[in-house]
Parts: sequence; C-alpha cells; structure tokens
Amino acid sequence: MDVISPTAVAKVEPLAWRVDFVPIPPAGREPFVVIKEPVNLAAMAEAVDFSVALAEPRTSGKSTARDVVLEIMSNRHPERNVPKEALTERPLLIVCSPLISGLAYDIEPRLEAWLTEGDDAPMPLIRTGLRTSRVLWTSDRAVIYAPPEQMHDAMNAVIRFTVTNREASRLESMVAAMWPVLDKHVPLTHAVTARQRRLQPIVNAMTEQAAAMMSTFLRLEMALEQLDPAFTVGSKRLGAE
Repeated sequence: MDVISPTAVAKVEPLAWRVDFVPIPPAGREPFVVIKEPVNLAAMAEAVDFSVALAEPRTSGKSTARDVVLEIMSNRHPERNVPKEALTERPLLIVCSPLISGLAYDIEPRLEAWLTEGDDAPMPLIRTGLRTSRVLWTSDRAVIYAPPEQMHDAMNAVIRFTVTNREASRLESMVAAMWPVLDKHVPLTHAVTARQRRLQPIVNAMTEQAAAMMSTFLRLEMALEQLDPAFTVGSKRLGAE
C-alpha cells in the first residue's frame, strides 16, 4: 500500500479552468461543450494554474443594449440586431475543488472572497447544489465542490447556466432600454398624423427588434427545459437547481 505523507497531502490544490465562449471553435481544438440554446456557442476550456486564476483581475462587461436603442431611434442602423458581445467578451473562470481531506483548511473562505472581490463583482452570489456537489456562482466566476467523477457534469451545467443567465440579463437590459421609446409610440396605435409618419422607419425598426427579442425569450425557455439529449442526468439536475 502506498503511503502518502502529510506534506504531500498539504499540497493538494483545486484545479482551475478558463472558459471562453466563441461562435466557432478554433481549428484543431475540441470544445468542452457545444451550446445550442439559447444561442449557438462553443465553450472552450483551458486549464490554468490555481494561483493564476485567483490573481486574475475581472474583465468588465459593457452593456450595449442602450447603445442599440439609441442607434435605432436615430435610424443609423435600423436593421441591426442586439449584439452578443455580452455573451462572449468575458471568460468564465471555474475553480474545481475535489471533496477530499487534503485541501487547505482556509480554502473555502479564500474562494468565496475571490468570487465577490472587486468593484465590478456581479451580484448576487448564487449557491446551489445536490447531495454530493455544491456550486457557488457569479456570472464570470464559479466554484464547484464535487467528487472527481461528477466534476465534468457539474462544469457542463455551470457553463450552460452562465450562457443562459447572460442572455437573459442582456434581454432584460434591452427591454428596460426600449420601454421609454415604446411608451412614446403609444399614440401611434390609434391615430397617425401626417407629421408622425416620419417616425415610420423608427417604428419599423423597433417592431423588428421586438420580434427578435421574443425569439430570444423563446430560446431562453428552451434552454431552461434542457432538451438536448447529449446532457447527462447529473448535469440536468444541477442545471435545474
């Protein structure tokens, strides 16, 4: 029987992964998971040193919803859909911590502080889990505590939930930005003067954008249903939680 010294046990550290979301996987690289709903994306996972992950600064995610509404109103780009930079511009850092006794005693407080540090830290921190696994999640950082044999399913669920959450947040921002414009157009629903006809290009663009947003909403519902047969039961259960 192999004997593991206390010194060796003390050096056990979690593993860290940087996940980038891209429309098309780079040549020669296999995606960790292919996401079909609510958008078509490939999640590319790259192992990074644990200490490097904890020291990496946050990347601010800029909101583009208001900019798009302003462009529609000015009729500069009425045909343009809502951009998806919010989904792909920020990587997701995942720390995978196995449920073993060799981890440093202070690892959980360190990781929770890492999840919420910085002025750009997204809130709130979500906690969830199943009987044998736990997840602490923010939109750009997550910590998974699970046995090694369940880690792949847990990562799959966390990655898919991240994309769904970002898309839902993008849609919410877009709706909030559009409401003032839609309220101004209420009089056009029952009478249109000759002077108001000049607003037709803007109204057309807003109508098209609203239809695109409804399509996004339906795809979000499909994502929450987790209908893809490639997903394992364990991944679906954690995703549902």
